[in-house]
Amino acid sequence: MRALTPDFDAFYREFRSRVRSDVFLVDHAVRYIVRHRGKALRPFLVLASGRLFGEPQKATFRACLIVELLHTATLVHDDVVDKATMRRGFPSLNQLWGNKFSVLFGDYLLAHSLSAMLEERSLPLLDILSATARRMSRGQLLELALARRSELSETAYFDMIADKTAALMRACCQLGALSLDANGPMLRALGDFGESVGIAFQIRDDLLDYTGRPRLFGKRIGEDIREKKLTLPFIAAFHQAENGDKRRMLALVRRGAQEKDLQAILHFVQGNGGLDYAQAKALEYGKQAEQSLSIFPSSPSKSILLQFIQYAIHRAK
Repeated sequence: MRALTPDFDAFYREFRSRVRSDVFLVDHAVRYIVRHRGKALRPFLVLASGRLFGEPQKATFRACLIVELLHTATLVHDDVVDKATMRRGFPSLNQLWGNKFSVLFGDYLLAHSLSAMLEERSLPLLDILSATARRMSRGQLLELALARRSELSETAYFDMIADKTAALMRACCQLGALSLDANGPMLRALGDFGESVGIAFQIRDDLLDYTGRPRLFGKRIGEDIREKKLTLPFIAAFHQAENGDKRRMLALVRRGAQEKDLQAILHFVQGNGGLDYAQAKALEYGKQAEQSLSIFPSSPSKSILLQFIQYAIHRAK
């Protein structure tokens, strides 16, 4: 990411300027988010994809702003839905200021994202983002439905993470290219890259819920299981396990796993190959992402995107 540092500096100047408010509480929350921001992976994908075609333009930074506002708004709302108390190792907004403010603040960020979309006056951009918003909403609802019925279908899991996570990464890559007037096969290739790397990224995230270190990962280990979310490591282990173990582990999850249950569940997932299977799937999608980039000649920007694949698959946080 160091190669893109000047681009990030320009983006964050735009971000702070866009969401600054004369309402003290709102401006305080904005400063808190900027101070404790994450790795800004979605703007990174916009910038890196755009640089395949040239120097970033105003439209490139506007695309960064749109996706980061949209992503941040969904995170704020997610924390309310999940009753989360921490985000990236720091207290979440709902923990600090309550659910009512957090929902309204998420709406505030979303409104700014919509405003920035319209300012571009670009129908292709709106086509991409409207389809992305539909997919993200569907992914969130599907995740809730799968958790409620303890769904153990690998097909349903991949359907859910494609919409929940990969859709926005796909859009980021396409918007970066679109801002430099790319179209046709190259635009499609970058979309496919974003989709594949987004799926690999989410699989790794689900793996870290079992194996990560809380200080690095930014949240408690086993959070998905506590929320009755059955992700790929558990699903893969379940289909390999003996019937008795299956029933016992599923019962633990359905009743709401307690701290004392988490080690038993981790042992079950690891012992039945769930962790290895999930990592192999992440590698598989990483190879698909790499193949999607084969249309582009070698360049520093392509190397950055190839490095991002490795980061998505092997990251510790």
